[in-house]
Amino acid sequence: MKLEQLQNEFPKMPDELRNHIERLVAEQVEDMRQTDPEEGRNYWKEDTTKRTTGNTTGNTTGRTTGKTTDKITGYPKKRRKARILLIAAAVAALGTTALAAAKFHWFWNSEPVGNYGLNINIQNESTGEGAAAAKNQETAAAAATGQIPDEISLVNIQAAYLPAGMTAADAEVGYLKLNFEDKPYQGGITMSLCAMDDENSGKTLVEKKVVRSEQITIGDHEAVLVELDAGVAGRNGYTRRLYVLYPEYWYVLQMYISEEVSMEELTKIAEGISLVPTGETQKLTDAYTWSDYVEQQQGTGIEQDAEPAGITEEEMGKVYQIGEAVPLQAYAEDAEGNMIENTDITATVTDLKTADDLSPLGDLANSEYMEEAWKTVLDEDGKLLPDQVEFIKTGDGVETVDELAASEPLDTRLVYLTVDYTNSGEQPVYNLLFYGRLIMLEKEGEEYIPFERSPSEGNTDWDYSVYGDAYLRNGEMDFYDVRGGETQNGSNYIDCLNPGETATIHMGYLMHEDELDKLYLNLHGDRGGQALEYVDLRS
Repeated sequence: MKLEQLQNEFPKMPDELRNHIERLVAEQVEDMRQTDPEEGRNYWKEDTTKRTTGNTTGNTTGRTTGKTTDKITGYPKKRRKARILLIAAAVAALGTTALAAAKFHWFWNSEPVGNYGLNINIQNESTGEGAAAAKNQETAAAAATGQIPDEISLVNIQAAYLPAGMTAADAEVGYLKLNFEDKPYQGGITMSLCAMDDENSGKTLVEKKVVRSEQITIGDHEAVLVELDAGVAGRNGYTRRLYVLYPEYWYVLQMYISEEVSMEELTKIAEGISLVPTGETQKLTDAYTWSDYVEQQQGTGIEQDAEPAGITEEEMGKVYQIGEAVPLQAYAEDAEGNMIENTDITATVTDLKTADDLSPLGDLANSEYMEEAWKTVLDEDGKLLPDQVEFIKTGDGVETVDELAASEPLDTRLVYLTVDYTNSGEQPVYNLLFYGRLIMLEKEGEEYIPFERSPSEGNTDWDYSVYGDAYLRNGEMDFYDVRGGETQNGSNYIDCLNPGETATIHMGYLMHEDELDKLYLNLHGDRGGQALEYVDLRS
């Protein structure tokens, strides 16, 4: 085949690609001259240098390729001279995309910092291979040539494998949550995506409290597995992070994994993850990126105010007593299903009981309304087990981790409320939302101060406190004996409340005994800083 025929067999090379290859060849030739002005003979000598791409654990040596590679082409140095001639010939003679620019290999680089820190960033190198086939061809081509795409696909995260007892929930574009069926609000795996940056602008994540890390391959994708210090007494349940690169879509997948998920199951789940384009795109400049994620992570941490912010008398509004009707701005629907904010609804706390067991629930203790997690805090006699509060001294996460400063047992009590909801209007309301949350407040001057627990022995060398089962004793309405609004966001709804009608609801909470003289009930929810009109439950 003549040269003219060969040229006609292929499309013309884009100018930017031609320029890229020309720059590559020029750099290679210049590099040869500087190494050996005569004939570049050094390129034919064996070089024992190895490239370190990152660590395998927080305290082990770096991973190497085991091959001697060139910093520009990525090829073994003994082949470089021949490679230059091939590329030069391609540029000078063919001018086609058949021998296009080298493919870029994107990979994680991780390096330990201090005793417990780990620096993680994204890097790339030219492998000298042709562009690989990919589902998202436009973005994949950009990733392969090192170019930054203007737009990226919006994608869904799909899991091909789920262990027995796990279910996929809360799926939306770029997000997926895997829950345990028997405890959907505890543990599991949370997955989300962020876009890759320009390789020159991507920031380095400083992962803290790292006890082990490893660079691994998930399928054909580069990944970093990070295991974190579980925290004092294992309070941090999400002890692992898995970061997976999907350069063909220009995304990083972040997986937060709870300690209940075994490494074997995690590997199967991760290998079965796929990104599926929705058919829509977004500009890269509008996307949430790796740099955004890094900035967000570096800004997290427990920050305690020296003096807790108080609630003024005006913000507190009128404080009601047990037996007084509290006017509500209740959220409900009219007969046509339109959302309304009804001001004809009142709520009255008619009774308050406390107990060291679940006896106030009566037969409901064995019903569908019973919070399953409550059964785990009962002893063999049906009494509520004590909780444990721990006072923690915060470490910097790089040189030190959190340490236990003090620990104390706390007696637990059931708080059982009876609340009447009454419709004093002239129209029935449907799917009426009810809500009750306990907060602990102490009066100090003209303000109500949120209760801040401190060690009884007066130990001041601590930064924050944690409870053994904080999710059970946080003032949330974990028990209620009316179920409605199944089509709504939850089941704490009264299906219908006619004019003049009253619906009675029982609400249950687990609290600490020494908090009972500080309890107030919020029946409104958050109203944007308006007066909340609490009910005084102090006993």
